Amino acid sequence: MTPKIRYADAQRFGAPVAKDDYNNGNFGDPGYSCVTVAAVETGSETLPVDTQMTEDCLYIRMWIPRAAIADGTVKKVMTWIHGGTFNFGGVDVIYESPATLVQEQDIIVAKMNYRLGPFANWYFPMPLEGTTQSSWGTQDQRTAMKWVQGEL
Repeated sequence: MTPKIRYADAQRFGAPVAKDDYNNGNFGDPGYSCVTVAAVETGSETLPVDTQMTEDCLYIRMWIPRAAIADGTVKKVMTWIHGGTFNFGGVDVIYESPATLVQEQDIIVAKMNYRLGPFANWYFPMPLEGTTQSSWGTQDQRTAMKWVQGEL
């Protein structure tokens, strides 16, 4: 089973806002892949995704062993942050499925999307005095990890 769950919303060049209302969610709905930069050669053509690309892409895809659903057993959870230099990749890269890992290790894998290209790391707001500020893509990753840990 691999549901896709929206973990946050974000405006263009804005901080992610964690989503906390799942009462009316349909986890079977398709997620989306994050937009990449078509005009910049990133190698992304070798990393095809199986979902539509859009800016609205802050989803986590979960790989869950059937036994965890059938008998309600608690499993260890591994958070997976895909590579791609903040320019390409995502939860739906066709060749990068953790399904075998989930089956062999009897764990749950939570793989996250985060914004890419100019929407992620080519724009850095000025930090407020006494604070640190990271790129939007890194903030997306932190928000997703908090979601997986149940801290939101």
